[in-house]
Amino acid sequence: MSAVVKVGLLLPGVTLSTGHDDAFPLETMQLMRFKGERWQLFGKPVDTREEFGPLAK
Repeated sequence: MSAVVKVGLLLPGVTLSTGHDDAFPLETMQLMRFKGERWQLFGKPVDTREEFGPLAK
C-alpha cells in the first residue's frame, strides 16, 4: 500500500509518494539554472519514473 502526500514546502507539481517497498519517496524533480544572482526554475516538473524507469533490483 502506498500513499501520495502533498507537502507545502515542495515545489508545485512535486509530490511525496511512499510505501513498504519504496525507498525513494521523492520521484519528481524540477530543474534550475543560475541566472546572475539567483536560481531560476525552468521546464516542467519531471517524473523520474517515467523519464528514467524504475530502479534495477
